Amino acid sequence: MGFKGIHIFLIFLILFSFILPIVEAKTADEWITEGINLYNVGKYEEANKTFDEAINASDEALKFNPQNADAWYNKGFALKNFGRYDDAIKAYDEALKINPQYAHAWYDKGLVLSDIGRYNEAINAYDEALKINPQDALALYERGYAFNNLGRYDDAIKAYDEALKINPQFAQAWYEKGFTFINFGRNDDAIKAYDEALKINPQFAQAWDEKGLALIGLERYDDAIKAYDEALKINPQYAQAWFNKGAVLGGLGRNDEAIKAYDDALKINPQYAIAWFNKGVALGGLGRYDDAIKALDEALKIDSQDADAWFYKGVALDHLRRYDEGIKAYDEALKINPQYAQAWSNKGFDFAGLKRYDEVINASDEALKINQQDAQAWANKGAALGVLGRNDEAIKAYDEP
Repeated sequence: MGFKGIHIFLIFLILFSFILPIVEAKTADEWITEGINLYNVGKYEEANKTFDEAINASDEALKFNPQNADAWYNKGFALKNFGRYDDAIKAYDEALKINPQYAHAWYDKGLVLSDIGRYNEAINAYDEALKINPQDALALYERGYAFNNLGRYDDAIKAYDEALKINPQFAQAWYEKGFTFINFGRNDDAIKAYDEALKINPQFAQAWDEKGLALIGLERYDDAIKAYDEALKINPQYAQAWFNKGAVLGGLGRNDEAIKAYDDALKINPQYAIAWFNKGVALGGLGRYDDAIKALDEALKIDSQDADAWFYKGVALDHLRRYDEGIKAYDEALKINPQYAQAWSNKGFDFAGLKRYDEVINASDEALKINQQDAQAWANKGAALGVLGRNDEAIKAYDEP
């Protein structure tokens, strides 16, 4: 009786285990693919969890076979996405010890080296990938990007051209080629490259934005504004395009419109220090000095080491005849940049407003040590010398440029 019961129980266990679903653990490849998909839709926290699982899966695979080059590669890829760059490089190196012909590992190692600014080493890694696959347009493109960051612009353009021979529809390569031409000051060529990118992808907002920059270089300001407007049609949340549009409008003296553009940039990114700065300058251009000071103070909350923001705050305070505060603002600018001649000169102007004429002369002399051609400093010095009755010296100062 007991035997029969055990027999039935064993049969039950066997049958029960047979109908249970078999769940296989995901591979590192599968975790990585899932992580990339999550990252691309902005689910960064979930993506990080999947990359963590990819590292675990790679480690499990390597316990069974330390010579598994793919497992080392997958581990490196996941580590890269965590920003653990040194560990990622080590993992790629392990993969490449096992399989020196692993083109993807060379390429991805290059990407990591580029991310941490080791551009010469990145180029070497891309060269290894290209020995294995000379038709790798992506490796050629990234090689160009590294050359660009090293200031080797001719080499960068050659690399982009090689990538474009292989894939003439490579919009990003056209875009980066245009960016390199801007670094050269070849704005006409830059515009041609951006136009090629835009033929391939008319919704390429960054290309419209950078085309605007090239148009500014050619002093085609109205066309630049149109390019920024195209970028903003595609992406109204493009803070940089709003800022660039504002900068062009400000340069044209259209300060009201410039302020609106800066405000749109600041709605998107309230920590955009240079937008606060430019807004302050535009407000000053409209004679709205109190508002200018508020905007410049916002810029200085974000970046207290911005000498220009301190300087322009001083200028706004001068217009309001708040000379003591102006001097303090110029002093802050001069702590950051003691060679800021105009700040010394304006500080001299403020001393004159306070009738502190010896200090006017001292500040003017500091400005003139830096820039002998500073007409305002000579004029301030001459006026102070005249008030002090030192007329011969005053005349000599007025006679200077």
